[in-house]
Amino acid sequence: MIFREVVGNALIVDIKKLDDDLNKVLKTMQISLFYQRQHHIQRGAKENQLTCLELYGIIVYQRTFTFYVMHNICGGLYVVDRLMEFSILDFKDQLYILEEVVKKVYIFKSRIMDYYSKIQKITPNFTQTSSIKESPLELSSSRNSKRRSSMY
Repeated sequence: MIFREVVGNALIVDIKKLDDDLNKVLKTMQISLFYQRQHHIQRGAKENQLTCLELYGIIVYQRTFTFYVMHNICGGLYVVDRLMEFSILDFKDQLYILEEVVKKVYIFKSRIMDYYSKIQKITPNFTQTSSIKESPLELSSSRNSKRRSSMY
């Protein structure tokens, strides 16, 4: 699960930059989702276990934060949903919005925690073992004493 955030100037309206940043985020999400699938497949996960994989991206444009979620559906197709969006305050008389922002961030955090629990169940017993045919190197005592004396 990878997060990508692209931040532009909060005062300048630049729709082309927003579009470019959104394309970068979506491409990054797509590539990351591919690697996330490969990670689990290499650890013995079955294709039907990988339907729960998803990836998140965040775009910040001016004062608006937009959270996206991407799913891979069959045939290499990707579905992207706008998960939530909120704007940060620019006037102190908008403090009533702060409660909504905090709730949305908390909901996002809860979703991440739930997702983490789901992906831990995909390959819970995987342990990678490798045989090492070399023995560890041992330093001779004379070599150690030479090093200590050269340090002082």
